[in-house]
Amino acid sequence: MNQHRERDEAMVSLFNTTYRTAVKRMYFRTRSLEDAEDIVMDAFRKATEYWGSFNSELSSINGWFERILKNSLKSYQKEKFMKHMDGDSEMEIPVEDKYIQNITADRIRDQIEALPSDDRREVCNMFFVLGYSYKEIESVLNISVRNARYYVDEFKKLVREEHEGSSG
Repeated sequence: MNQHRERDEAMVSLFNTTYRTAVKRMYFRTRSLEDAEDIVMDAFRKATEYWGSFNSELSSINGWFERILKNSLKSYQKEKFMKHMDGDSEMEIPVEDKYIQNITADRIRDQIEALPSDDRREVCNMFFVLGYSYKEIESVLNISVRNARYYVDEFKKLVREEHEGSSG
């Protein structure tokens, strides 16, 4: 009983000190207040559910919650990506590349899924499908703008080479 009370007090304190900031950060990433609030509340629900995994000797409660929040954001992005893929098979790509501009969603999904690393797949999903800027990708994934650009440029090169190979 005392353990539950301790958890509840810690969660109320965490909520009171981090909620507004967390919603603002998620709003910056999602551009939707409703989605931002949903992500943050999902993170608090998970934090309450997995309270037993928190170890104050290994990390602070804020650091622990930050990882949960980041995972909730990733889940949201994945869900949004999958919903987009289930919709119209044509998608507008925000780049000036004649080989990529009119590619179908199914084809781009397949090519992104075939990339050799999780980082590359995440960057390309965020850039091509979700429309994130390099700066936003840097912020969400904690990788440099330079690396994000490199991954996107390599993907474009791969698409161009495949297109030229199939038409030539």
